[in-house]
Amino acid sequence: MKLSCEQIEQLVQKYSDMIYRVAYSQLGSDAAAADVVSDVFLKVLTLEKSPKSEEHTKAWLIRVTVNRCRDIFRAQKNISADEAPEQPADFAPVDEKLDIAAAMEQMPPKLRTVLYLYYYEEYGTREIAKMLGIPKSTVTTSLSRARKMLKNKLDG
Repeated sequence: MKLSCEQIEQLVQKYSDMIYRVAYSQLGSDAAAADVVSDVFLKVLTLEKSPKSEEHTKAWLIRVTVNRCRDIFRAQKNISADEAPEQPADFAPVDEKLDIAAAMEQMPPKLRTVLYLYYYEEYGTREIAKMLGIPKSTVTTSLSRARKMLKNKLDG
């Protein structure tokens, strides 16, 4: 059974902020994250049946979001160097007043995503590994690296 308009509207209201945050943590761009939110909900419209549970729905939406972000990265890699948009050479140094969110923005996208899913969405390492399609040991290593990087940035 397809999702009703009311069910889709509820999903949008409940999960659009989460999808945006996950996409932004991957892409670092407001516009790109907003596009990903739209793309994810377009995918929801094509669902043939409603998800099994709320937990399953949330995990599926995160997985679709991460996959869409990967698609965007792949597309950017295919752009030749001449056509590539100009990007900042590096981030500004972290000052003493920098908060955790700003420090996370300076991390590589893979580390940001793992850190975000672990601390903000409160998923375990096994669940994150399944969502991202990577080994649990990679998640554990990424969390360790992200914590060290975050500590170094915040300590200055």
